[in-house]
Amino acid sequence: MTDLKLDAITGDIDLSTGRAVLISAREAARQQLALRLSLRLGEWFLDESQGVDYFGLVYVRAPRLGAISAIFRERILTCPGITGLATFELAFTAPSGALRLDFVAVSPDGEIAVTAQGTDFDALMLALLLQPIGGILS
Repeated sequence: MTDLKLDAITGDIDLSTGRAVLISAREAARQQLALRLSLRLGEWFLDESQGVDYFGLVYVRAPRLGAISAIFRERILTCPGITGLATFELAFTAPSGALRLDFVAVSPDGEIAVTAQGTDFDALMLALLLQPIGGILS
C-alpha cells in the first residue's frame, strides 16, 4: 500500500518538493492512523457516521475509558494497512484531565509505535502525524 504524502499541518497533498510524493506502506499506515483518530464524529460530509465522538465521550468531565478504548481500538483495527494491535493502553489523569494513549499497531511492513498524551487530542493527533518514521519499529 502506498499513498500520497500529506502536509502534517494543513492535511493537503504535500507539494513542498514541487511535486506530489508517494510514501511507503509503513508511512501510509501511520498517516492513515493519524487521519482516522483525528476525525471527529460528523465531520466528514460524505459519511457523518465516521469519526470519534470527542465532544460526547472524550472531552467530558468524567470520560468512560472503556467506551473510549473500544472506539479507539475499532478505529485502529479497521485502518487500512493495520492487521492487529500488539499493545494498547489508555489512561486518564483526573486532576489535569489528560489522556494518554499508547499502542503498537501491527502492519505487514512492521510495527507502528504511538504515544500521545495531553488534554487536546487534536494536538495529539498532529504529533502522531509529525512523528518521524524512526518512531516506527521494524
